[in-house]
Amino acid sequence: MKKVNYSNAILALFTLTIGACATPDFVSNDFKTKTSNHKTIAVLPVQMIFSGKQPKGLTPEQIIKIEDGESRAFQISLYNNLLKQSGPKKKDIQISIQTVERTNRILEENEISIRQSWTETPESLAKTLGVDAVIQSKVEKTRYMSDLASFGIDLGVDILEGVMGYPPYGVSPVPYGISKTHDIRAECSLFNGSDGTLLYKDKYVRATDYNVRANEMIEHLTKKFSKTFPYRDK
Repeated sequence: MKKVNYSNAILALFTLTIGACATPDFVSNDFKTKTSNHKTIAVLPVQMIFSGKQPKGLTPEQIIKIEDGESRAFQISLYNNLLKQSGPKKKDIQISIQTVERTNRILEENEISIRQSWTETPESLAKTLGVDAVIQSKVEKTRYMSDLASFGIDLGVDILEGVMGYPPYGVSPVPYGISKTHDIRAECSLFNGSDGTLLYKDKYVRATDYNVRANEMIEHLTKKFSKTFPYRDK
């Protein structure tokens, strides 16, 4: 009797489910008019929210460090997947995307921390970054168990330092350790830099009751958003 790899089967089903929906929740009716002169957009650090039961012995400072680490991980993954969807073809994303390194360097030079970028207005951030529009995203993980193993990402110093800084070539910037005990809610929004109006929004909600690592979850979520992202057929 052939042995079934349930982990791979579930991951394949998860991938298929994400890929099955390629229509965003919202695109502004006057998107083409408002973006006709757009040249460059920026991907901001992603707002991370860990809700539900918190692990015993984990300090608020550690939680902040983990949230900031995953914020950068999602930001890098979303940027990379948007680039993969970009190009000269008609169905490709046809807009320049400011590099994550430049975006974060400008924020740092203007004394805007990762967490502060979550609450600044799109207009002010676009002006600071010198771009025409900004992508603001939010990911919330709800936990149902209080053990540390179900928290989100491992607390290994090397992993966190790799996520918080710029890892060497060949080292993944995405953390590991997602558990089977979360619900995850994610949304991705594009705001016009001149007036702060919402141009595009997509969201994703799912229970993560299976064995998928955090880097796999991040990759699949950001891939979904990149597939519905606008600036096509300009």
